[in-house]
Amino acid sequence: MGVVRADIQAANGLELRPACQRLGTIVDGVPGAGAPPVTSTAGQTWNAGAAAYAQAVSTCGNLFDGTPLPPTVLLARTTEALNTADGHWARLAAQIGAPAQIIPANGQLPAR
Repeated sequence: MGVVRADIQAANGLELRPACQRLGTIVDGVPGAGAPPVTSTAGQTWNAGAAAYAQAVSTCGNLFDGTPLPPTVLLARTTEALNTADGHWARLAAQIGAPAQIIPANGQLPAR
């Protein structure tokens, strides 16, 4: 996420595409990374956060697939989706009393 955000801020389109692709790979691995929290509220927050990260990946991809929207709109929507996902993850951390990360600090999902 940090690399995607940095590339958006720097208007670095050459690096943004592979950064979004890497984020997409990580987000795609979320279902195999472990079970969502067991309480219904935390589970809903987990799902909403994961969906928002997936939306960020999708919208970022739209920058490179010919979607007929201005890049500024797509960049803003990508950033908004990341912010929404981060907000859900912050709420999840409060709900479960522990950090909740969709992406580990090292960028690698646990081995399955």
